[in-house]
Parts: sequence; C-alpha cells; structure tokens
Amino acid sequence: MDPPSIIGAEEPRHTRYLPALRRQYFNREGQPITDEQLHQLLQDPDYCVLACTATGCGWVQTEFVGEHHSWTGVGKPLLFRTTIFGGRRDGEVRRSGDEREAMWCHNAWVEQQGQ
Repeated sequence: MDPPSIIGAEEPRHTRYLPALRRQYFNREGQPITDEQLHQLLQDPDYCVLACTATGCGWVQTEFVGEHHSWTGVGKPLLFRTTIFGGRRDGEVRRSGDEREAMWCHNAWVEQQGQ
C-alpha cells in the first residue's frame, strides 16, 4: 500500500492510469492552456462573467469556468456554466461548450424566469 501523499504534491493515482480523467484546461476560445494560465484568467471577472441578469425571482449568471467537466475526456469541452439563483429552479445549472451556446442558454433562462 502506498503511503499517503500531501495533497497537491503529485497527480492522483487514478489519473496516471486513466488519461481521460486528467484535468483539461482551456481559454474562452477553446485553446488548451495550463492550470497556471487558467488561474490567471480566473482572476479577471471581466473575462469570466459573461452575463448576470436580474429576474423577477432572483438572477441568472453565465460564466467561463475553463475546465472540461467530463469524466470521459471525450467530446467538446464544456467551458461555460449558466446558473439560476432564486425561485423554484434555484441552483439549476447548465454547461455549454462555447460562448454563443452559453449566451443562448442564459437568455432563454432569463426569459423563462421573467425578467
């Protein structure tokens, strides 16, 4: 049995054997970047927050997250997240692969929530 390691000191064991589980980072244009580059991009709210719109019962926010959220590592990276805050659908999230798709989702949810 391996001794416990310090968190962050090395890559988790399961990702050494299953490359698809490795974290994948991208910029808003979908180009691969390092985790350090993503960290820098995420410091800028103007880069990350695409839209935040108040609705009748809360708000809808769409933001760039930069990490491919897929256990398989297959398919288009889902780099954007739209979230509903407030109302009956509070906490509902949809992930999108590009800005156009993310903004379409944002606008549709704002309309549904009643701006």
